[in-house]
Amino acid sequence: MLSPYMRNKYVHYFGLWDHDGDYVIGLEDFVQLLERMAKLTNLPEDSQQYKLLYEATVELWTGIQQFADTNNDNHITLEEWLVYSEALLPLLKPMAEANIPTPMGDYIFRFMDKNGDGVIEVDTWRAFTYAWGIQDIPEEHFDWLDTNQDGKITYAEFSSLLYVWALSEDSTETGNLLFGRFNLI
Repeated sequence: MLSPYMRNKYVHYFGLWDHDGDYVIGLEDFVQLLERMAKLTNLPEDSQQYKLLYEATVELWTGIQQFADTNNDNHITLEEWLVYSEALLPLLKPMAEANIPTPMGDYIFRFMDKNGDGVIEVDTWRAFTYAWGIQDIPEEHFDWLDTNQDGKITYAEFSSLLYVWALSEDSTETGNLLFGRFNLI
C-alpha cells in the first residue's frame, strides 16, 4: 500500500496529466500536453519533431494503458492510476540502482530537449511546467534541479531526479520538487 506521502505525490502527478479535470486520463490528455508544449515552444504540428513526439505520446499512453486500464475502457481512473503506481514501485527500485532509463523519463526528457542537444534549458523547463499547469514554481526552481549548477539539466541529472521523485519518501529531497509542490491530504 502506498504511504500517505507517496499517495499524495501520485495523486498530484495524475492531476498533471488530467488536463480537462474529469478525473480520468486518456490519450486525449496526453495529446493535449503535447499540443500545449508545441504551442509554447513554437513547434509546428507539421514538423518532423512534432510527429516523432506525437508517436512517442501514443506509445507512452499505450504502454501505461496496457497495465493501468484494468477495465479496458480506454481511460485510467485515479484509483487505477494508484494501483498501477504502487505495482510499478518495486520495479523502479532496481532500475534506479542500475541507472536504467524509464520510458516515462525518456519521453519527458525528449519532450523538453527542444533542440535535441541532450540538455534541458531553463526556458523550455518553464514552458513545460506551464504546459502541465504547474502553478507554484518559484523562479529558482530550475536552479534547484540543476544539480551541477551549469545552467542546464542533462539526461543524467533528470533521470536521477525522476527516480528520487518516483521512489523517495523524503520530502526534503530535491527530486521531490520535479513536478511542483503538492499538498498533503
